Amino acid sequence: MLGRASLLIDVGNTNIKYVWYAEGESLLGISPHIIANESIEQALPDLLASRKDISNINAFICSVKSSELTQTILSIFNEAGISCVQAQSQSCQFGLKNSYENVSNMGSDRWLAMLGADAICNQDALVIDAGTAITCDFIVDKQHLGGWIAPGLSLLRKSVVSNTQRVFDFDSVTPALLPGQDTSNCVANGALAQSIGIVYQAYALMNEKSSEFTVFLSGGDHAIIKQYLPPALGNAQIHPNLVLAGLARLSSNP
Repeated sequence: MLGRASLLIDVGNTNIKYVWYAEGESLLGISPHIIANESIEQALPDLLASRKDISNINAFICSVKSSELTQTILSIFNEAGISCVQAQSQSCQFGLKNSYENVSNMGSDRWLAMLGADAICNQDALVIDAGTAITCDFIVDKQHLGGWIAPGLSLLRKSVVSNTQRVFDFDSVTPALLPGQDTSNCVANGALAQSIGIVYQAYALMNEKSSEFTVFLSGGDHAIIKQYLPPALGNAQIHPNLVLAGLARLSSNP
């Protein structure tokens, strides 16, 4: 039997992802919906109004965005009389230990992605979240060993365009792991090659740390990166949003 409904919200750098989740549902089945950041003041009240009984709702939020946007969301829940928990990184949670000495320096999105991955596989894991930034986090024996943070595909492309004269990049260009034959393709394909490279290196390092582990790939750019994974990574666990999976775990064990 499914439990009480929770509204899970991931406030990212680019947009807001949300899902309705009932305790007992599969964490693998989470499929996020998207709201533009600038639309939240109208979209969230409409979303809540679509529910018949808001008194039976809990809300859980992860935000890496400005405090102003976060406070706007929290105020909407408060006005609706809905309890909302804002998730924060912890030194230890559900048996998973954080490597950071000062856990407040770790983005809550990274921590929740690890909690989601840990709940799904319950073994050593390499957690790759390919969003605005691409992050790689290494978990062995329930211990977070540390991680990497690098610009994601869009940031890599923008950094070249904004810092180099006579370089053009068009958002409509679909990157491929091939030599580009005009500047736009060169920029887009080069960004993809760098993103694939960090995945290769993370996998190689994880192989040195663990003999058996699960590779997770999540985030907005996971689909394009998945196309170019090597055979060894062919069985990577694809998840549309591990941050929401982490919030789901939290909502079931607040």
